Amino acid sequence: MTVIFRKSIAAAIIIAALCTMAAKAGEITVKKDMEFTEAGGVHLKGDLYIPAGAGPFPGVLYLHGGGFVAGTKSWKTQVQLIRYIAENGFIVFSADYRLLQQGGVFPNNIKDAKCALCWLKKNGPGYGMMKGRVGVLGESAGGYLAAMIAMTAGMAEFEPDCAQADGIDTSVLAGVAAYPPTHFLKMKNNLAMLLKNEIKRMTGVKDKKKIRKMMVDFSPIKYVRTSVPMLIMHGDKDVLVPVEQSRMMYDALKYAGREVEYYEAAGAVHGFMSDYFDTEAARIGREKAVVFLKQHLVPSTETVEERNVDKE
Repeated sequence: MTVIFRKSIAAAIIIAALCTMAAKAGEITVKKDMEFTEAGGVHLKGDLYIPAGAGPFPGVLYLHGGGFVAGTKSWKTQVQLIRYIAENGFIVFSADYRLLQQGGVFPNNIKDAKCALCWLKKNGPGYGMMKGRVGVLGESAGGYLAAMIAMTAGMAEFEPDCAQADGIDTSVLAGVAAYPPTHFLKMKNNLAMLLKNEIKRMTGVKDKKKIRKMMVDFSPIKYVRTSVPMLIMHGDKDVLVPVEQSRMMYDALKYAGREVEYYEAAGAVHGFMSDYFDTEAARIGREKAVVFLKQHLVPSTETVEERNVDKE
């Protein structure tokens, strides 16, 4: 099954208008290594990308990929995507989170990402961000975290306990997840085995039924009924995270009556948004991400008519 991103004439007009609004590539101010918390002895930091212009700008939390065991906030290939988002009128906070070997076993990595979100919501307005107008975007493992943020706001088991979270809610207005793991029980590849083994090792749980329950509880697909609007993107030649993961998520969100859009890139492999930045699939993907985020984060374009375009 290939789901096609459909556009009515009205949607095409909106997209064209929003692309026209996009800022030209210009000076991006980057404030690096801004520590937002310490967790388990790990100092977690983020880089803040501030676009040129007067603002105010909507905010986006960006979460890197790396299979939960690798990656950083400043991976070279992903920085070009982050800068593209910033150049199109968003303040972007690219944040690290604990990897599995650092104690980032679930739900710790989710809590770390939410702590970064709270930092952005609390501090972003001081750098020209619209108060409360925040979304989340992630790739691969970061796409998983983006989905969990978009679907579990206020759920006690996933709430951060860092100082930044004091008095700050963990909701976002929209989420973009690129090639995310969404249903761990349906993944049978090496990544799934790695995650299962890490859960066993870090938690000490060996009972198969308990492990199975944990894999369910940590899967975004369980929480579709409480999702904010989502854009999901995946390449149909992805061998690391099977494209079925995003197809299942799309279907589940639609069935739950949530607002969701899906872009499946023909011939694209895992990581196409950043690792293959110059491809047509990546260009289409990042343009869709900008349009989607502007539709939901920018007040002047967030009208009922626009938000319901393509709902059929």
